Amino acid sequence: MELSAGTEQFTKAAAAIKQAADGALRTELTTALRDIAKPFGQYILLAGAAELPKKGGLSYRVAGSSITTDTSTTFRATITFRNNKIKGMSDLDNGVLWHPTFGHKPQVKQTLRTGLFSTPFAEDIGQIRTALVDAANKVLRKVAASGG
Repeated sequence: MELSAGTEQFTKAAAAIKQAADGALRTELTTALRDIAKPFGQYILLAGAAELPKKGGLSYRVAGSSITTDTSTTFRATITFRNNKIKGMSDLDNGVLWHPTFGHKPQVKQTLRTGLFSTPFAEDIGQIRTALVDAANKVLRKVAASGG
């Protein structure tokens, strides 16, 4: 079974792997998903951070955020950015930055370009989807070869 980047095919392939694959093949798939997703997440984070204000170190603090990938379910990789020093990481992608400024309490609002993180994601999702499909096809070929 060869996959293309369609959601229905991903769902069917996930069911086939769950039914036929042993634990080692499932682990191989989730490891492949994580190995693809984590560098992509790092790229998105750095691309967004590059457009943030460098004065005061915000760009560097955002670039240093931790990235976690969750591949707990077959055919799904979730990328999460976390930074305990920055409140409102999700607001940054919406074009809003809240920060303290001398003489203004508690914080001031600064407007940024929207899509700091979602734009690079949307531009490169096709390449990532292809890599994920290739990883899934590799595991599906092993399932087929084992008679699953």
